[in-house]
Amino acid sequence: MKGSFAQACVGTHVRIRTRSAASDWVAGVVRRSRQ
Repeated sequence: MKGSFAQACVGTHVRIRTRSAASDWVAGVVRRSRQ
């Protein structure tokens, strides 16, 4: 039970980090294409 709760927390953390990294990448591509 406790382990699965920690696993869920880690999974959510990784998902949030991946999403923010993807949005940063998109912002960089948009900035590059505007130049």
